[in-house]
Amino acid sequence: MNSDTHFEVDFDRRTHKLALGILLLHVPVLAGVSLYFEMGLLVAVGLGLLIAAGPIAIFLAAPRSLLVPIAIGIAATSMSALLIHLSRGMIEMHFHIFAALAALIGLGSRSSILAGATTTAVHHVLFFFLLPASIFNYDAGFGIVVVHATFVIVTGVPAFYIAARYRNFVRAQGIIAEQLQDIASSVSGQTQQLSTSARDLADGASRQAASVEETSASLEELAAATKANAGNAQEAKQHASEARGIAEKGAKEVEVMSEAMEDIRNSSDSIANILKTIDEIAFQTNILALNAAVEAARAGEAGAGFAVVADEVRSLAQRSARAAHETAQQVQDAISRSRRGSEISASVSKQLNDIFTITKDVDRLVADIAESSSQQSTGIHQISQAVVEIDKVTQFAASNAERTESDSNELSSLADRLLGALDQIEAILGQGSFKKVNRSSGSTASVASVSPAPEKDEFESNREKENQDDLVLWN
Repeated sequence: MNSDTHFEVDFDRRTHKLALGILLLHVPVLAGVSLYFEMGLLVAVGLGLLIAAGPIAIFLAAPRSLLVPIAIGIAATSMSALLIHLSRGMIEMHFHIFAALAALIGLGSRSSILAGATTTAVHHVLFFFLLPASIFNYDAGFGIVVVHATFVIVTGVPAFYIAARYRNFVRAQGIIAEQLQDIASSVSGQTQQLSTSARDLADGASRQAASVEETSASLEELAAATKANAGNAQEAKQHASEARGIAEKGAKEVEVMSEAMEDIRNSSDSIANILKTIDEIAFQTNILALNAAVEAARAGEAGAGFAVVADEVRSLAQRSARAAHETAQQVQDAISRSRRGSEISASVSKQLNDIFTITKDVDRLVADIAESSSQQSTGIHQISQAVVEIDKVTQFAASNAERTESDSNELSSLADRLLGALDQIEAILGQGSFKKVNRSSGSTASVASVSPAPEKDEFESNREKENQDDLVLWN
């Protein structure tokens, strides 16, 4: 491990304070024992305070130093040695050593166990030779010292192992708690973002559904109008076809009328020729009647009757000539009118042909418009169907957004429950090292990136090495 968790740092701080407090509590106990066994109160209190002062001074100077648990281990077993000495080597007081080693397990430090066991061994050996009455209240040999040392070793080895495992447990607990806190905080923030996104998505889907519904209604109206236009175009096509037929029929009838007027003009020319012949005959008859009158005048009384007849014949010839002349003028006028009518008929026929051509083009254009309107109506119907499908998809998306919002709310509730469980764990463990998160704002405090501990010295490096060794024992 390159760094300790907040939980582990707080654990060491609390356990070290507790251990130092227990060491100080030994002072009145030592005073009582010294009074009971009449061993000197000042010596008991002075040595007790001196023993406790060492680890307290180190703790105050460097709370995270590796020397703190070592000093506590030495001080704890030194208290055992002082207690044995003040009780004049009372054998039952040796139990304090094993109680101290067991209590040192709570520090979760192998160095503390090792320091305590070593201090006990050195104390027994040195005091056996220097002041044996301070260890045993009876005449004991060195073998008894070895027996005591053996029991200390037997107790120290499992205590050493348990302390290492306990340290790993504390470290794992801190890592898990902080990672859970980080996860819960992240989940809480993400669920709030998800809830907001889902709410925005639901609102957008609702607005989109309303827009699609309005678009669908507009498309339906447009489809109805297009369908009506298609019907009108079909009707216009039918009328245009009828108009084309009528124009075609009129053009044919005008053509027939033109042919009939041409025949009338030809007949009028023939009549004019006949009238010209009649006029010439009347002129000749008038000449002959005039000659007959001249001859009758020459004949005298004998030709008087013939002169009367000749005069009548001349009169009739003149009348015939006048009638023929008048008829010729009328026929000529009729011919002129017939020619004018024929020209007008030809012009009308040409115009009707032009109308027929235009009507044919209009019929084709109306047919194209009708076909385009039909295709447009079909396309709008397909668009309307597509809009209906889009509306269904939008409604489905809105429903999913609502479900997503509900799920995110449930997930947020689970995150709150997880945070509550962490609070309960914190309350049960009596630790205040979990990094808090602002649940109301959903801000995620990165627990993995713990606050930096005080600067490490060489003892801190040794502690990290010891932690790595602890992990080996843990595995």
